[in-house]
Amino acid sequence: MGSISERARNNAINVDKRVIGVRKRSDAARRAVEDVSEHDNTVRLSRERYSEVRGRIERISERTEQNKAVTNENNRLTDRNTDGIEGIKQVAEQVRELIQAKEQELERARAHTRSRSPSMGR
Repeated sequence: MGSISERARNNAINVDKRVIGVRKRSDAARRAVEDVSEHDNTVRLSRERYSEVRGRIERISERTEQNKAVTNENNRLTDRNTDGIEGIKQVAEQVRELIQAKEQELERARAHTRSRSPSMGR
């Protein structure tokens, strides 16, 4: 009987060792599944964020193009207004010169009329 009980005890020890090994492998597999699941979640979140960021970048790019178009139009209008202002300045200068010439002409006419007045000749 002693050998039977010793064999039973050795078998129990071997079974315990195998159970412990299975438990360790099972725990390692569970941790690996959790790691993979966490990795999958991280990948999913990264893809969602990338999609959001890509959408934002596309909208920013569209706005940038719109801003460039508005800036170009503003520059064109500014150039046109500057040309118009220069034209107005030239016309204003010509008007000033004409006014000055007319004032001088009137002044000469007045001076000429005064010199011919009858009271001057007496």
